[in-house]
Amino acid sequence: MIKEYEYWKGQLLISIDGVEHFSSTKVHCNHCTTRAHRNGEMSYHHSGLAAVLVHPDQEEVFTLDFEPILNADGSQKNDCERNAAKRLCQDLRERYPELKPILVEDALYANAPHIRQITGYGWLFVLNVKPESHESLERQFAGRRASGQVKDLRVTDPKGIKHYYAWTNDLCLCESAIDVSVNYLLYEQTDKQGKVTRWTWIANIPLNARSVEVVMRAGRARWKIENETFNTLKNQGYNFEHNYGHGQQNLATVLALLMFLAFTVDQMIQRCWRVFRQVRGGLRTKAKLWDMVRSLFKVQFFPTMDALYRQIADLYDIQLC
Repeated sequence: MIKEYEYWKGQLLISIDGVEHFSSTKVHCNHCTTRAHRNGEMSYHHSGLAAVLVHPDQEEVFTLDFEPILNADGSQKNDCERNAAKRLCQDLRERYPELKPILVEDALYANAPHIRQITGYGWLFVLNVKPESHESLERQFAGRRASGQVKDLRVTDPKGIKHYYAWTNDLCLCESAIDVSVNYLLYEQTDKQGKVTRWTWIANIPLNARSVEVVMRAGRARWKIENETFNTLKNQGYNFEHNYGHGQQNLATVLALLMFLAFTVDQMIQRCWRVFRQVRGGLRTKAKLWDMVRSLFKVQFFPTMDALYRQIADLYDIQLC
């Protein structure tokens, strides 16, 4: 199956992003991160950073790792996504030494320490950047554009959607990190109604007329960690944000890890088992499917999962082939 997820020259797209799974204004522990609100109230949180295998053309996503964002004992300063990202990337390298990743991440990770770390591992990256947070890159790109050093490409696809690419190679990330060289891609998509949507990324993949679409699709695939992972966990029956309990030390984090484990097993089943896909298609939503699974577990014994799903198919007149 991993071969089917190879994206570009044998590389795999790994999307990294943070997600919160516990919040309270009363229950807390020494490891909770804190947030002060304007009304003077303090809230307490548990969250983590997930690394997920994605592909633009594949529906299923697979969690490779989850790094909790936790305050250390005696720490007066909140742990954060950047610190967790350093630990997470170290773990990924140790756990998957043969992995050849292209990291796709949002603008928070387009910083010099993170880029130095992952390029030190020999990894590729496609990172979103924003004009307001990466002003130096915007100025460099504008300067090269004015002097005719930016190349561009315009394509209209069979659906009538217009794609515009403009790129340049070998910019420095910022004035304080002139040793960090990045390639810059601007992409604009114009739909048939004339609406223009704009994205900008930096990458260490050399940009040319053949590779800009590869980088664009990789950058946009980052949203699969939000749509196919976090949204599924929160809204399709896993109840990821429900407060099942904080515990005295690690319960909230353990529950989050168990939910990610259950989700990963379900993604494997969805990818590899035809009966599951047909039953899920018949019920339309995963939330409805999980409700049915729980209901039947309460009243019947099933010797196998196959028997359980075939029973659901019978109840809903779903044709299995």
